[in-house]
Amino acid sequence: MELVTVKIDDKISDVFNDLLRKDAVVAIVDKKGKFLGVPDKKYLRILKQDKHAKVERILRTVTPVLENERNNLEKLFSSFIEYPRAVFIVNKSKKLQDFIPKEEIISHILEYIPKHIRVDDVMQPGVYTIEESKTLQEAKAMMRAFQTDTLIVVDKKQKPLGIISYDDLIIAAAMFDVKGRKDLVEKKVPPESKIKISDLIYEPVITVKRSQLLNKVIKKMKDEIDVGVAMDLKRPVGMFSIKDVAKVALRFVKVEDPSIEIMGLAEEDWIFVDDIKAELKRLKEKIEKIKRVDKIVLFLKQSKGAFRGKLSIIGEEIIHIEEDGYDLHGLIKQLVKTATLKIKKLKPNKKRRK
Repeated sequence: MELVTVKIDDKISDVFNDLLRKDAVVAIVDKKGKFLGVPDKKYLRILKQDKHAKVERILRTVTPVLENERNNLEKLFSSFIEYPRAVFIVNKSKKLQDFIPKEEIISHILEYIPKHIRVDDVMQPGVYTIEESKTLQEAKAMMRAFQTDTLIVVDKKQKPLGIISYDDLIIAAAMFDVKGRKDLVEKKVPPESKIKISDLIYEPVITVKRSQLLNKVIKKMKDEIDVGVAMDLKRPVGMFSIKDVAKVALRFVKVEDPSIEIMGLAEEDWIFVDDIKAELKRLKEKIEKIKRVDKIVLFLKQSKGAFRGKLSIIGEEIIHIEEDGYDLHGLIKQLVKTATLKIKKLKPNKKRRK
């Protein structure tokens, strides 16, 4: 993937081919190279009214990441959610220095998607399909009727081929020339009733079973594909994007703390791991107000429907707590409550209080 920069005061018509390149990431900068954002293609229709429009008319702001924070996964994922093609790296003066491609971000995302999460957990249910033989006019009518801005394009056998958005239809109507080509050539635009969906360049998708594990699906989305269609009995039942997946990973990154370790958690209970880590993180923050904490280890064991939990807090003080319970959430709360009571009995570190 190549990085292409265009200037904010360039004419859109002069850089039009660069803006539509699929093998490049396009960044908009000012005269001094300061990063400003990315082009928002849905506003390219402005060319129909103003052929001399400048790039500033299609600017979409995106939050870049500073050079010294490029290893901060929370900031990387947050920026990627804004623009799921790449993350832009800038220096303190906001000058564009580099970019991290989608493939590299996805490799990080994979590390934070729990094994138990399935497509069903992230997909957006309720989708509408349109056959590729239908026209632009019919697609717009469907979107208005169903109050949606996205349709899944299918063939005669109802197999998903891609997706089209309302913005795609607007751009196509404004700049359609011949199949697979949208440019600024001054030719008569055919009426919407004659432009077929099959004539458009629509976004490709992958089709997966709704029950499939998400981390296996993500590996297929490293290239140009950003959207997945969830299938059930060979019928599309939902959609999800790489942006939805990044949001899941971000949730787990926020509670990730290398000093907190959980052991013995059964696979069916991993759905609660972020809640447990959040509880332990709050406990750690309470202790750190008076004492240094190096590590918190929670060991869980399940036998005959009951749980046993051992909580070890290691630092300036070493605390070991054991509790039993029949409910995992109740057990965690009891362990934290017991630890909190023990903390109150500790003598505060005077230097930390200052």
